[in-house]
Amino acid sequence: MRDSGPLKPEPAAGPRRHPLRGRSASPCGSPRRRPSSTEAAERIRATIGRADREAFVVLFLDPKNQLIGAELQSIGDVDSAAVYPRQVMRSALLANASALIFGHNHPSGDPDPSLCDRELTRDLVAAAHLLQIKVLDHVIVGPSERIFSFAEQGLIDDYALAAQSSGIAEPGRVAEPSAPYASPAALDRAAAYKAREKARNARRHAFDK
Repeated sequence: MRDSGPLKPEPAAGPRRHPLRGRSASPCGSPRRRPSSTEAAERIRATIGRADREAFVVLFLDPKNQLIGAELQSIGDVDSAAVYPRQVMRSALLANASALIFGHNHPSGDPDPSLCDRELTRDLVAAAHLLQIKVLDHVIVGPSERIFSFAEQGLIDDYALAAQSSGIAEPGRVAEPSAPYASPAALDRAAAYKAREKARNARRHAFDK
């Protein structure tokens, strides 16, 4: 098997939290500043940017959007890698993450997302929503400087909005199923059927007497 570059994520440096650029957070800055796609891409590219196979990595962030860990989730072939939302969410819970950034590479150098990339991101955002974990971005990198950010294109917000309005109960709630919908025509047919059954039963009762 040919060496594909530094595929292993860097180990976390103890409990100390640090922003994606590796500098101390400014005490005057916003405590919940969203990392930029450039910052995320730098970290992701350092891990899998030079790989000759597709790989998928997850960055774990705390409530202040500071990096607390990274995990290589999958290594695939030259044009695909299997990613399982259940395993991604399991890792996020074990890392006690409040927010996530996803990243993967396109060895071809073209960062434009495929339909599979879009569908996977949508499913991951929906799964994270049920666990009250926020997805900040999904960044596609490659050997070149070009990147694609789902957040910059507004897709993360679109997927989050779709998850919120999907009709799935919010976390921490149980709910009874709503009453089944019946059209007026269906209700009329049901009422007519009940009337016929009532008349038939009345005739049968009179005959028995």
